[in-house]
Amino acid sequence: MMKFPISVLIFILITITETSAHAYIGPGAGFAVMSSFLVLLVTSFLALVTLLTWPFRAILLYFKRRKIRKRSQVRRAVVIGLDGLDPVLTQEFMDKGNLPNFLSLKKEGCFTPLRTTTPPISPVAWSSFSTGLYGRHELFLHDSSGH
Repeated sequence: MMKFPISVLIFILITITETSAHAYIGPGAGFAVMSSFLVLLVTSFLALVTLLTWPFRAILLYFKRRKIRKRSQVRRAVVIGLDGLDPVLTQEFMDKGNLPNFLSLKKEGCFTPLRTTTPPISPVAWSSFSTGLYGRHELFLHDSSGH
């Protein structure tokens, strides 16, 4: 003989005997459904606009890059950034002949000490270098005292 759990029996009894159920759904549910619908609608619209304008944007970008390539005189560039290297000491060591590879890089290319950031710490300086934004990337580290 098969035994039913008591919860299954209660569920069956409620389902058989109850004819209607009353519930209240507040306005929050409507706001949630509408906001989800609007997000999907706006996202679908923006995806459609992106797909329709893609060929025009690709052609425009092609001609912009072509124009830039025609104007550029430098075909390749290598940037060597050494964190914490003092440019004054580097110049001094190159003059003494202690850094022959740096000296040949300077003669064949370019050697320029860069200005640092405020505060002069690595995360802020490298963020400014990699983004090209001096101070506008809003990365400023503070010490433990909150300054």
